[in-house]
Amino acid sequence: MRMRNRGLAAAAGFAALAVLPMALAGCAGGGGEAAADRATSISGVFEGSQTQTRAVGDTGAVDMDIKPAGSSLSGVGRLTLNSQVFTGPISGTRSGNSAVIDVAYGGYGPAEYNVTLSGTKLTGSYSHTATGGAADGGTITLAGDLGVSSPTIMGTSTGTTTDFGFPASPFSVTLVQNGDNVAVSGIYNGANFTGTGVIIGSKLTFSTVLADTTTVTFTGDVGSNRMFGSYNINATDGTLVNHGLWVVGR
Repeated sequence: MRMRNRGLAAAAGFAALAVLPMALAGCAGGGGEAAADRATSISGVFEGSQTQTRAVGDTGAVDMDIKPAGSSLSGVGRLTLNSQVFTGPISGTRSGNSAVIDVAYGGYGPAEYNVTLSGTKLTGSYSHTATGGAADGGTITLAGDLGVSSPTIMGTSTGTTTDFGFPASPFSVTLVQNGDNVAVSGIYNGANFTGTGVIIGSKLTFSTVLADTTTVTFTGDVGSNRMFGSYNINATDGTLVNHGLWVVGR
């Protein structure tokens, strides 16, 4: 009887060993799928362009920092179009590799992007209702910046601004960051200003309305020891009044 029991135990042991490689293979396969899902997720920083569908369509640069939570999406978007920069919060939903992304661009109006993820690219179409204007739409293509995240940029930085046709002037900016959103104060052309902005990846945008009702919008790159870029000065109707360059240390 004891020999028979030992034989049954040995058989059970061989069966367990036979099943083990298949179980390990199954675990490896599951991990690989999870890694692949993470690598192709609708999440993080995306950059690209949108083009209106018409005979001579305007093309604008689009940046998004998309944050998923289950099937819901949030984050912030930025559109640079015809010498103007528009930003706004993201809301939306995703299902598999497809998503509907709504961006409430201030000054431009809401835009809805219907996109599909393939590899690290989002492609699809968009519709837009202009503030006080007609609806339009077109196509969009965005590429994911793998491994890119928004840096921390808190604190006060000083440097210069140079309006086109004028000498350089002292410039200071104090940034208070809350996720992708930034509250801004500082001194531009000898006057105090306050404003708001966003940071998407290493790209910073902030704007302020001056006493003469013109809007100054600063865009630039955040480096390890300085921030620098360009700015546009626009009238209330969007007309470009002037432009220049800015740089501050960190």
